[in-house]
Amino acid sequence: MKEDIRFIASDIEGTLINLNGELRSGVNELLHEVVKRDIPIFLESGMSYFEILKVAEKIKEETGLGDKLKFDIASNSGSYIKLRDGKVIKDNHIEKNYINEIKKIVQEKASGTVIIYRGIDENYRQRAYTTEGIKGKVLNGFYVTAIDALKKFNKLSLSNITVSKNILDAKIEFGEIKSLELATLEKNKLKEIKKEIENKFGKDFFSINIGRTLQISLGNKLEAMKDIVEQKSGSRDVENVCVLGDAMNDIVSMKEAGACVICHSKYKEVYKIAEDSIKEGKTGKYAVGEFDDETIKMITGQDYNSNKMIESTKTAKQFLEGNSNNMGYSE
Repeated sequence: MKEDIRFIASDIEGTLINLNGELRSGVNELLHEVVKRDIPIFLESGMSYFEILKVAEKIKEETGLGDKLKFDIASNSGSYIKLRDGKVIKDNHIEKNYINEIKKIVQEKASGTVIIYRGIDENYRQRAYTTEGIKGKVLNGFYVTAIDALKKFNKLSLSNITVSKNILDAKIEFGEIKSLELATLEKNKLKEIKKEIENKFGKDFFSINIGRTLQISLGNKLEAMKDIVEQKSGSRDVENVCVLGDAMNDIVSMKEAGACVICHSKYKEVYKIAEDSIKEGKTGKYAVGEFDDETIKMITGQDYNSNKMIESTKTAKQFLEGNSNNMGYSE
């Protein structure tokens, strides 16, 4: 079996790297093959542009590929897109009045919430109201606690990024805010917040994704992927794209793209894309536990054994079902 792969769109955390900032098994081999075959690869994430850039530089160093490995970057869930040649093709920000309205909704629905304001190069964290219940918890790869406690440290390591006290103390420039992220222990409240925001602004005004946190932006990964493909091919058709991802905000891209690999599956809703595709007798959409040789062949458009990929998907499902009750995976 062989897929016609001309582009790769990849999530970062949980996909290429784990939450400790380490490369996933097989990622080194995958990226060497990508460079060898000169396949354009896009990095898409809810992180800010410069956060992604730092991760990209780390990946280049650890793989030994250096400047041979070039990424187009869609940050802030697609609100800000910068191509490898330096061209910015999208730059959306959330207006101050919208942010204030969202804060009111958060106050009403889940008072123990931290709002993360994401710009291009800095993240601002604000204690929305009380954050006592959040102290000491790790959410979405970030150590989240009360802002007053954060300021006791000169530096705080967040995942693989170090944020200085100056950034924590920085004045928020609302014209720079590309996306918001809401972190709370009251996870059952996230759906209520999402519904209220949609009632207030309309369902299609913001792109809102719920996973371990709630992410709000004026872009999404699918549209970002189409924007980049259009720049490179003149078409918004994503039939020749292979999407790599692991979370809820990857679903919309995985469904429309011609191929996808669900990496280290955590959510049943995401995994179902591969399962449904296999049931329908289609190829190109699978779930895996690691980037093994067969997976790398599939992603890079080489001949691969579809039966082995189906077996990998079954194994991933068994792992998911065996761990969903004690690892915080969604139902």
